[in-house]
Amino acid sequence: MTTEQGGSYALGRLILDYLRTFMWPLLIAGLLLGYGDKVWDLLGNREVEVAGLFKIGQQVAQIKENTNEELNDIRALLGAVRNGDGSTTKIVRDIEAKLGKVERNLEREVRQINSADTTQAAPSPSAQKSITAPKPAPAAAAAKAQVLERQGFEALLKRDVAAARKAFGAAFAAYPEYHNVKEIGALLESKHTELADPRSLEWDRLNQRILTDLSWGMPSELRPRFRSAVTRSYSR
Repeated sequence: MTTEQGGSYALGRLILDYLRTFMWPLLIAGLLLGYGDKVWDLLGNREVEVAGLFKIGQQVAQIKENTNEELNDIRALLGAVRNGDGSTTKIVRDIEAKLGKVERNLEREVRQINSADTTQAAPSPSAQKSITAPKPAPAAAAAKAQVLERQGFEALLKRDVAAARKAFGAAFAAYPEYHNVKEIGALLESKHTELADPRSLEWDRLNQRILTDLSWGMPSELRPRFRSAVTRSYSR
């Protein structure tokens, strides 16, 4: 009996530690899953200050779309757990990583919004006097990077590593801070030899890594194909 109580106590502490570690991303996920459009309507209709740390304004629509797609990825991974597709430990670990990544991507998006607002509101005198050619406007650079990023994801679905490397490299050159083009490009450079064979199991690991860590901003119409590839890969 004592041993059983001790085991229950240890399990309780483990769950408590888990909740403490992942409370913030779980809170985000639970809030959005539970209240959905009500939360997004509130954010989209006014400038809202969250916990005194940051403000979200007119770009909330893109943040909403990206976050909802990330949560749909998590639903797909949870489905793989329920269906017994492969190692539950591996899938749960990927879900945990995904939740943390959602939090960090939200923070990054908000920092970029705040940085752009500050720059537009108060341009420096030295910048006004500069005679050098201006850098491309963020919107133009982002639009170019968006097209190239999409080409990169389409190449990955075809398992064409050469085309993917070229596309993500060009996206990084156009706008280095755009989504995860830097990280995906670096990953492809480090693994291109193994990925040269479309039948290599390295493609399974690559797709799992991208869906777990590097999918923020992925075109929504391409995500189902990545989710399907990843959930299938867990059983191999």
